[in-house]
Amino acid sequence: GRMTYTSGPTETIDKPWQSSDTTPQLYYHPVTVFDAFLSYKLREDTILNASVHNITDRYYLDPLAQSYMPAPGRTFRAGLTVKF
Repeated sequence: GRMTYTSGPTETIDKPWQSSDTTPQLYYHPVTVFDAFLSYKLREDTILNASVHNITDRYYLDPLAQSYMPAPGRTFRAGLTVKF
């Protein structure tokens, strides 16, 4: 598993040079995100991989993002690898 914590901005963004029409500085809130991973060997030549990202389904902006597009919500992934 993994836990990722990102604090909010450590600087204020109140200077004239910190805002422009093309790349405004966005304020993002502190967030803690939890992920889980699993890898299971089914046979000698077959491996099952699964993961869940953002388990708690937090709505947040990625740090230093330049748009209001939020990070993905809870995401499930699964894969099967077979060697032959």
